[in-house]
Amino acid sequence: MSATSSITQGHTITDIRSRLDFHLIDEDVCRTIQDHQDFIVSLLPDVLDRFYQHVARHDAIAQHFCDAAHIERAKDQQFIHWQRLVQAKFDPDYVAAVIRVGEVHFRLGIQPSHYMASYSVFLALLNARIVADYATRFPDAPPHNIHDLVAAVTKVALLDMEYAISVYIDAGSSVFL
Repeated sequence: MSATSSITQGHTITDIRSRLDFHLIDEDVCRTIQDHQDFIVSLLPDVLDRFYQHVARHDAIAQHFCDAAHIERAKDQQFIHWQRLVQAKFDPDYVAAVIRVGEVHFRLGIQPSHYMASYSVFLALLNARIVADYATRFPDAPPHNIHDLVAAVTKVALLDMEYAISVYIDAGSSVFL
């Protein structure tokens, strides 16, 4: 049985809702993400460029890329993944897709500590761009909307990371230790 089948097999809508509830991802959080979907997606190319510039400076991660074209493919895949993530449709199809992301990272031998640190860098870059660009893009929005959006993005990103990291846990990998 593959990691995907064993992990997603037990993720009914009830199980997913329970996980969303624990992350405090409710209808308001999903609506906040969905209402800002185009804005978030518009920030991704710059954020991904900065993120992969950072990655290239760290051998422990950079070694997983054979050339610039490989990095571009990874950027494209991450862009597509985030386009899906900001739809805020957390269903079994989403779970299966994010588990596949975790499987790829696991097969590549990316240690969970590097995966989580990389996600932390990516999220910090994205949230910084949200804060920097929000007032210009939404000049009439109340100031608390920036906080709500950053909080919502952080919640869904950590949910996303949790599902991906579950591949390592499910595999019982010594890499996780």
